[in-house]
Amino acid sequence: ECLPDFVDWARGCGHKGKRSPFNGGGKFPWKVEWAAKWPSKGVIIELAGKDHFTKGGSRTCACRISVDIFKYPPPYPSSGYRTGKGYEFFQIGGKKMSTSKGRGVAFADITEYAPAQMLRFLLVKSRPHAVVDFDPFGANDLILLYDRYDKTEQIYYGVDTEGMNEKDIAMQKRIYELSRVGKISEKMPIQVAFTHCAIVIQIGLAEENAIDLLKKSGHIPKKATEEELEYVKERLRFAKKWVDKYAPEQYKFQLQEEVPVGIVLDAKQKKALKQISVSLKAKEYKEIQELHDEFYNIARYVEIEPAELFKAAYLVLIKKERGPQLANFVLTIGQEKVAELFEKV
Repeated sequence: ECLPDFVDWARGCGHKGKRSPFNGGGKFPWKVEWAAKWPSKGVIIELAGKDHFTKGGSRTCACRISVDIFKYPPPYPSSGYRTGKGYEFFQIGGKKMSTSKGRGVAFADITEYAPAQMLRFLLVKSRPHAVVDFDPFGANDLILLYDRYDKTEQIYYGVDTEGMNEKDIAMQKRIYELSRVGKISEKMPIQVAFTHCAIVIQIGLAEENAIDLLKKSGHIPKKATEEELEYVKERLRFAKKWVDKYAPEQYKFQLQEEVPVGIVLDAKQKKALKQISVSLKAKEYKEIQELHDEFYNIARYVEIEPAELFKAAYLVLIKKERGPQLANFVLTIGQEKVAELFEKV
């Protein structure tokens, strides 16, 4: 019956009627619905948050209904009337997810910025019954997730196990196996750091041109297969979505085509940038560390603090006082382009 005065913020129409609950015509209360789904779907394993497993809570009631009414054994970790233990809360930035408070994130949303195996890795690597604290749109959480996944992948393929004992290696290998979706390849996938992908996609290159650039810089083997290249392209796409929507300002930039109007450089900063221009034109640098060392050599030669040299370079390149690791950034952009820009200061 739709009572006229049931609530004070609306008036009911007064209609009275009956409806059959069968054939989709009704809905169980939650505790009954949970129990009913187990035998109807053949569920044998189903965990939930620890709040559902409290004494007298929804899991307790569902187990009773499942055993007494449906004659069906409750799924693991429950057994008979025993509920077992639920998992800890998934926190966002140190705070419990809460639909009522509008605090949370759907895994469907996270898959816009990370592949499925990355999300499985996030859960599998966490200790059982430990809080999983992850803010996919915070300053560094997503970057660290990619970096840790890449490290575990390196351990799995025996590329980087220095200083690790057999137990830790076996643990990381198992985490990787449980994280992967589908067949694990015999050869380690090509790894390009997520932060570097974020740099590359902001230079303004089309996807294929970005791949060519990564080949030239040595991040991708020149004879990489299409399957290997697709793995890198996927990461480039994830990085672009992240930069476009959620990346903090420190990871975002706009590459300048001309020396920006309004920046202020002193005589030593200008001299240092012109000297870098000369160095970039005179020699092709293949190693990041070699170019990084050259910046310090130039700073000593010009008698300028390295921090002031780097600040000047970033101001000219991206109109910011800080930016990506400079040597890597210059080689990614291209020596010739940077040399021409620095020559104009």
